[in-house]
Amino acid sequence: MTGQEDARTMRRAWLLTVGLVVITAVAGGCGGYSVGTLLPEHIKTIAVPVFVNETDEPNLEIQATNAVINGLATDGTLRVVPDDEADVVLTVRIIKYERKAIRYTGATQPAEYRVTVTVLATLHDTREGTDLWTDNRLSGSTEFIVRAGLPASEARARPEALEDLAHDVVEHIVEGW
Repeated sequence: MTGQEDARTMRRAWLLTVGLVVITAVAGGCGGYSVGTLLPEHIKTIAVPVFVNETDEPNLEIQATNAVINGLATDGTLRVVPDDEADVVLTVRIIKYERKAIRYTGATQPAEYRVTVTVLATLHDTREGTDLWTDNRLSGSTEFIVRAGLPASEARARPEALEDLAHDVVEHIVEGW
């Protein structure tokens, strides 16, 4: 090895060492940061009574309630329990179910729709006896193309809108208040 090659090797080793020191310092400085919930520490469980359906859509309350319970189970931050065992209770009123044409074939024939489900939700802390947040307007939506008739196409799309709603509700519970 020549002197020049020795100098290059030493310089690479020095740069690598400095880089590792910088990475370690930066990573070590992030020790206080964590991803998770903004809920108070005493809140570990949630009750989700069947939603109140104020729309004309039959069985929407069951489908929406189940979507939110599944969303909570997937998130894993809170465990779903009966009302009398819960640290918080989520009450939800479905206030709007809207199907709106968004694209047409020809002048008047709708080919694509957007379904939106809107709710008002309250999260009540049972230990403190207070609402952590109340009547927050949350929604979920999806778009669908009419293929086998409007009712069948909408029925296939509705679970996606409810899953989107559930995502919005769960995110608001664990992060957004």
